[in-house]
Parts: sequence; C-alpha cells; structure tokens
Amino acid sequence: MCSAWAPEIGSKEAILAEHPDVARIHQALGARAQASLGADDTAFLDGFLADDVVWHGAAGGDATGKAEVLAKWNAVAVSGSGSLTATVDEVYSDGNHGAGIVQYSGGAGTGDIRQANLLHMRDGKVAELWGIPTDAAIVDGLAAGAPIPQHPNTAIFLAAEEARQRSDFGPEDLETIRKFLGDDVRWYMGGQSTWATVQPSAFEEVITKFRMFKTATKNTLFFDIHEVFADDTHAASFVTLTADHPRYADRHMNVREVNIFHLGPDGRVFEFWGIPTDEAERDAFWADNRTPEERLDEAKRSLGLPALLTNKSTNGALTCLEVHLPPGTMLAPVHTHEVQDEASYMLEGELAFYLDGNITRAGPGTFLFKPKGIPHTIFNDGTVTGKFLEFCWPGGLDEYLEDMAAAMSSGGPPDFKLIAAIAEKHKIAQDMHSIQVLGEQYGVRQVGL
Repeated sequence: MCSAWAPEIGSKEAILAEHPDVARIHQALGARAQASLGADDTAFLDGFLADDVVWHGAAGGDATGKAEVLAKWNAVAVSGSGSLTATVDEVYSDGNHGAGIVQYSGGAGTGDIRQANLLHMRDGKVAELWGIPTDAAIVDGLAAGAPIPQHPNTAIFLAAEEARQRSDFGPEDLETIRKFLGDDVRWYMGGQSTWATVQPSAFEEVITKFRMFKTATKNTLFFDIHEVFADDTHAASFVTLTADHPRYADRHMNVREVNIFHLGPDGRVFEFWGIPTDEAERDAFWADNRTPEERLDEAKRSLGLPALLTNKSTNGALTCLEVHLPPGTMLAPVHTHEVQDEASYMLEGELAFYLDGNITRAGPGTFLFKPKGIPHTIFNDGTVTGKFLEFCWPGGLDEYLEDMAAAMSSGGPPDFKLIAAIAEKHKIAQDMHSIQVLGEQYGVRQVGL
C-alpha cells in the first residue's frame, strides 16, 4: 500500500479546522497519493463519495459514479511511475464545501505542481469534485515533461483579489473587481456571528460589506493572499485574515481562510463562500457582548434620542435633539436631505462637520447651518465626547433617527436594503461609501458598528 508516493506531511499542521469533514477530506486527498489503493483506502472512499459523484477533469475525462471515480482516484500517482511525492497542504470545510491543496513534486520538466481540490458536499458525502489544474492536465504535463499552462482566469482573479485586499475601491479597483464579480453576485459568510446574518446579493452590496468590515475594525482588517487558483468554473484564494477589534482591546483576529468562487458562463462570479480554519474563532472576534437592549440604547444616545422636541409635539414644525457623539465615531454616512434644513449648536468638545466636501472643526458656542440639498455629516475624531444641539425643520428627523437606531444596532453589518428603505421613506439620500472614506481618513467608525 505504500511506495515513494506516500504523502509527506511536514511540520506544518495539515488539519486546520474543527469541522469533521476536514479530517475526512485530508484522508481522501492523501489516498490519491498511493500508487495503488489498499483495502482501507477503498473502504473509506466508498463511504465518503456519493453514489452519483461527478469528478470534473479527472484523468482521461470526467468521471461519473463512484466506481469510475475510484478507478481514477490515483491516476496521477500511477502516471508518475513512483517518482513523485505528494504533500497534502491546506484543508478546509464548512460541511457544504471543502477545499484542499495537494503539491506534487518530482515530475521531470513540470516542477512542483500545486493543485487546488474543490469539493461540493451533499449529506456528508462528496457530490462533485474539481481539481485546478485538472488531473487530466497534470497527467498530460507529466507525460510531456512540460509545465502546466496557467488558466487565463487566474490573472484576472488575482487582480480582483489584490484590489479587494487593498479595500480602497477607487474607480480602478472597482473596475478590476467588477470584471470578476457579477452584478447579482451573492456572498455567503458562515458562522453564527451577527455579521453572518446579512448575505449580500448584488455587486454594490458586496462592496459595501467589504467596506463595513474594514470600518468595523477601524481599518485594521487585512488579508494576506497566499495562493490563487482559477479555471472556467471556479476560483479559490487561500488567505490569512488579521484584524484588531476597536471596541475590545484584547481581541485580535488571525485566521486562515479559503474563498471559493463559482463562475458563470460569462466568466464572472455569481456566488462565493468564505470558509475559515475555525468558524468559532472568527465568531468570537465579532461577538458583541452587549445585549440587544444595550446596543439600541447606545445607538440612541449617540444619535440624540429621545428628542427634546419631536415631530409630533411640534405638529411637524421642528425636531430638536441633544446629541452626545463618542470619540472615534461618525453620526451618519454623508447624506442629503431633500426637504429639511438643519443647524447644529455646539455645547461641549470639538467635532468635525463635513459640508459639501469641506471640513469645519467646531467647539462650544459654534452655530452651523446645513441647508437641504447639501451633502453633510458630523464625526468625532477627537478624544472626548462632543455634545451639541441639533435642529431640523420641518420636523421628522427624530422619527428617521429612531428607525436608523434600530437598523444600526444589530451588532453586525447593517441591513443595506432596510437602510435604503428608511432613507427613501424620509427623503434622504445616503452615500454609504463615505463611511469607509471618512473612516480611513479620520479613524472613525459609523455609530452602531
């Protein structure tokens, strides 16, 4: 059962996650390294593969059904004539998908071959399997003694991942990412954190969630790209995510993750998954120890609620609030009122007022007018809470802020569709991109994040 093709597991830990499928995938990929499958390997694979399993790109062509897949499972090993060694490197699973890298070494003329294996699971068994590059391409390369050509989508994918890594999302970055992500792309984030509850279902929503992640970590979120793979139907990036938590000084994220992308006929992504080494570790980083009531109360205080004068108490004439804006926070995205004028009177501290692209810093006794139709917001990049009176006429700002406080205090990313609906209801246009832009420039995060 053993030969020079026995898997070589180095000092790096090969099994990287808690999900039970990780160990099973690792065992299955290790079995591919055998020049001949023994009884134990065959019995294990018989229980791991679905009866109707499909292997796309197997040696000699696609394999359908368990018997045909088993017959081709170690075809690369056989083609190596005992001269190859294999290392099972990174393995991930969330129960629905699996991914692992196998490195083949010792093939004359081909150099080391790194292959991503992507598995679609169904009821705990492998329903479909892809290799990037395919086993067929590897066998042909070994036979010819030539390197395996890189798929054209690899360069496009890498450029998109590097743009996503920067998280700046200027016009050039957005154009690069849009070449890869489809207009109706869906992003699935596993786990139990509140960040996992919102699944973006359009390009702009995905980009907004990327930005929110960075803002929520006070711009410390970074992912180091180890390796990318791509073909006509899939792409995969293996990365390490790091971040610091602005609310909890003792929390630091450092998890490895695979991102699996599904490509449509046009070569653009229609859905993708992020699978970390350990979902519980990632969830623990994002966990919000406040109760829902505490989150809502904090958001209301930061927004100046309850109002001193409400829309109802003034018969729609005026809203007046006393706002206490904590250090390191922004009151709202840059926004524009269609029908209301606003003014602010500073009581304590110093705040930055953004008005139509200009920043004015204001201390106690300063009065600022913000007419309708002019984009504006307020943020606190200082070290003490800023207090001010906010006036809005005609009234209604209090009702808008009540709705927004509930939407922005979920403990995770805001519900983008809900926020858009609230803004439309109150005739307010919001620039969600400004949360990231001002956050990066001034080190502030949106109230509620």
